[in-house]
Amino acid sequence: ELSKQNYNVLILSCGPNEISNIDTSFNSAGNMEQWKRKARLSSEKMVNLAQWCLENHPSLKSIVIVKRPPRYDNEIKAKLSQYANNCLDEILQSKGSSQNIYISSQDLECEGALRAKRYGSPSYYNYDGVHMRGELAVQHMTIEIMTLLKSIPYL
Repeated sequence: ELSKQNYNVLILSCGPNEISNIDTSFNSAGNMEQWKRKARLSSEKMVNLAQWCLENHPSLKSIVIVKRPPRYDNEIKAKLSQYANNCLDEILQSKGSSQNIYISSQDLECEGALRAKRYGSPSYYNYDGVHMRGELAVQHMTIEIMTLLKSIPYL
């Protein structure tokens, strides 16, 4: 898509899939380091992709990497997702904190009734603790995206 026309801003979103694909159903204590390596590698790939895009598409002025949203499906995967998000900051800082790459997060962490309104009730047939399927999901995600867009230089 970047080769089709000149863009000023690119938004890359870290989704939940890399963490979802880690099989945490066995021996969590013995495998946590291996799972953390996979989570960190996913974050490294995202930062490398952002750097590659800047180097190969000179029209880009800003790249925003949006951290993974919170997870409420599995305690281990929730911690791995948080770890991977923290790695994004560390990796970018270790590479010299490119002034054109920004890390952003969505303020969607919540508890109790608000969580049910955003993510749906755990009693719903399609509740998975990852996707926002509650009655306020669209409204809250829209607000978060608008807030993110307002913070991007060159937009």
